[in-house]
Amino acid sequence: YKLYDLARMLFAAPAGVLMPTASRLAAQGDHEKLRQLLCQVSSVMIGTLASIYFPLIFYGKDFIRLWVGHEFEPSATVLMWLSIAMLLEAHGWVQGTVLWGAGKHQTPLKVYFSYAVTNASLSVILCLKLGIVGIAMATAITATFAQIVLTTYTARQFGLNLKDYIGRAWLGAFIGSIIGWLVGELVKVMFPQLTFWRLFLQGFAFEIGFWFPTALIGLTPQTRELLRRTFCLWTLLG
Repeated sequence: YKLYDLARMLFAAPAGVLMPTASRLAAQGDHEKLRQLLCQVSSVMIGTLASIYFPLIFYGKDFIRLWVGHEFEPSATVLMWLSIAMLLEAHGWVQGTVLWGAGKHQTPLKVYFSYAVTNASLSVILCLKLGIVGIAMATAITATFAQIVLTTYTARQFGLNLKDYIGRAWLGAFIGSIIGWLVGELVKVMFPQLTFWRLFLQGFAFEIGFWFPTALIGLTPQTRELLRRTFCLWTLLG
């Protein structure tokens, strides 16, 4: 639930801006700016969520071991599946908000309803076999299919190129996560003993290794240019 609350908090503020913006652009018939909006915001949200949930996947077991002890280490599997589910929602919240703002809400509602019913049904089935891990696994599996359907629908509605829409962002996030993990492993070599301090350094090292390729590959050219201008302005003011 805390993972869900964190994701919901991250999405709440952008949603309040995205929906009226999407409504205005749709009313004006400015489909090009709608496409730019979807691509830019989705790439930022994918990068942001990946920077949070990939470390939970990589270091969640160590954190649980330090925080509550070895006997709770199996909870790391639940954490992994829930983190995957939250990652899959990264661009889903964005496209759902934009579709709603553009008045194309019927299909998303059907997808969300089907997702809820399927998730509940599959959770019961897998829970009987795998326990609480099965519930988390069902959430990730059903979220995958829901996002495939919704992403395909969104791409068709707005004439989006999937590579520009989410392909580039996910490629940057995956490459960034691999580099971030490798940098984190260097910290592990330097500090073999597992402590909260080492875990903090691994997380910090991960973020350093993660964001450079993510920004270089995953973000759209317009977003990178905006970041460059912001950095230049901040440097001048500083």
